[in-house]
Amino acid sequence: MAAGCGAALGDGVVACRFGLGGAVAGGGVVAVGVVASAVGGTDGGGAGTTAGSTAGFTGGATTGFTGEAHAPARRAIPSAAAAAIRCSLKAITGHGSKTRRPPPIVFAPIVLLMEIRLATPADAIAIRAIYAPIVSSTPISFELEPPTVEEMASRITAVLPTYPWLVLTDGGGVAGYAYGRPYQPRPAYRWSVETSVYMEDGRRGAGLGGALYRSLLDVLARQGYRQALAGVALPNPASVGLHQACGFRLTGVQEQLGWKLGAWHDVGWFQRELAPGSGAPAAPIAVNRLAPGTLAAALKLGAQHIDPPAAGSPPARRESPGT
Repeated sequence: MAAGCGAALGDGVVACRFGLGGAVAGGGVVAVGVVASAVGGTDGGGAGTTAGSTAGFTGGATTGFTGEAHAPARRAIPSAAAAAIRCSLKAITGHGSKTRRPPPIVFAPIVLLMEIRLATPADAIAIRAIYAPIVSSTPISFELEPPTVEEMASRITAVLPTYPWLVLTDGGGVAGYAYGRPYQPRPAYRWSVETSVYMEDGRRGAGLGGALYRSLLDVLARQGYRQALAGVALPNPASVGLHQACGFRLTGVQEQLGWKLGAWHDVGWFQRELAPGSGAPAAPIAVNRLAPGTLAAALKLGAQHIDPPAAGSPPARRESPGT
């Protein structure tokens, strides 16, 4: 039986979407896919629009995304959130008999789909929920007041499609995000990008931030950008470790650059080469104009670094909320 979805009977496997499932009288596995495939039944590298996302971006000079731009990279992994979910199935006797013993019920493990995909303005609420406490309670961000949902949606549309803005979701909810933006507005800086990554509280330390960051950096490299730079408010050993693990190197420290929460804070600048070359570069390519399959390959690169956490083990707090 299944609640709102499909079930595996005997030793069969039924992969279903948008619901919970249980396996009856056997050791079957029900994979619950809470994020739909792209429209038209495509896989992680196909075209379409993910469930819950808008069909396109509107406003300003941003053009609508179609096809591969909405195709996420997915990986089904055990989720900590799923451990608390159980389908309660009531045994029913056959033919109304009160003497017949009901068949044994075996609950299948719940599996949630994790994906890395492009953000849409519809993600602004979840993204703000991650970012607001970082602004209010830490010096990690030098903003003093959290942006509104409307402002966050505007930031997403301002970044895309010139730069990527990615989200990592687990079971449909946004667990983290990463994006690029101009390092400086003057034209000669066009090939240099400032990057940031933020993870939801409670989701740090499982390698998710690194996986998300690797996808972001690979998208930027495929677009034709040359250098990625990140400013880290110091001290922040977790963020420093994350950037070093992703190939960044410390290029300098600006002392007492920001005053927040009653103290001065230094800023360390980290730099990573995205693509080599000393000659004149070609103009960067917008995300929605990349060759078919290019974006999907970059998103899958990060998804390959997502490892299932050990059952029952708390995550090590290795990564920072962001930069």
